[in-house]
Amino acid sequence: MTLLEMRGVRASYDGVQALHGMDLGVAEGEMVALLGANGAGKTTTLRAISGTVAVEGAVVLDGRDITGWPAHRVARLAVGHVPEGRGTFVDLTVEENLTLGVLARGSRMRGQVKEDLAAVHDLFPILREFSGRQAGALSGGQQQMLAIARAILGRPRLLLVDEPSLGLAPMVTTEILRSLRVLQAEWQLAVLLAEQNARRALAVVDRAYVLESGRVVAAGSAAELRENTAVQDAYLGAEQTGRPA
Repeated sequence: MTLLEMRGVRASYDGVQALHGMDLGVAEGEMVALLGANGAGKTTTLRAISGTVAVEGAVVLDGRDITGWPAHRVARLAVGHVPEGRGTFVDLTVEENLTLGVLARGSRMRGQVKEDLAAVHDLFPILREFSGRQAGALSGGQQQMLAIARAILGRPRLLLVDEPSLGLAPMVTTEILRSLRVLQAEWQLAVLLAEQNARRALAVVDRAYVLESGRVVAAGSAAELRENTAVQDAYLGAEQTGRPA
């Protein structure tokens, strides 16, 4: 069943168009990647879904047209968004950040908070160890884990994750992407992942869209895109190494 559909979506910043008729879909429980270089439109696509950029066209979530809805209304439909740069509250502790995630679920699944917190700590043990530490004192990889955990505790049906590997060492990137796959399976949610590191993303997702200049230029299963040398050479480029975090 299709959970998210974008049809002919256009978006612009200060008169400069960033998306040119974006068409894509994400099914229930599916993990999908948006691949492409900086400026390809990955971040704007996620913002178009979460209501943080004005759009034209149609954004449909679970059969409901949410085009033009403000971000807080979209979030209430169980959409979580981990923005580029992680977006943790650096002056708050790890525990306080996670508490904000729990509050985001409103009255939904209030009775499952302890179990969900335990599951998050099992997946990211460092968050239990550093529960009293300010988020700003964490490494980049640890902050990314915290941002994902906070979003997950809102119990979304659809999780949008923007450039989780940004600034991270390859081993940390691999750990983060694998954790998203675990969450997708165990928490029964759909994940739309914007990622420059195409090869690592294609190792964990079900399908992917390749973007260039705000348009979809290729799409297919992860296996198809991994094996398509023309797509690899033209759009996916060499694997990025990142920076230690």
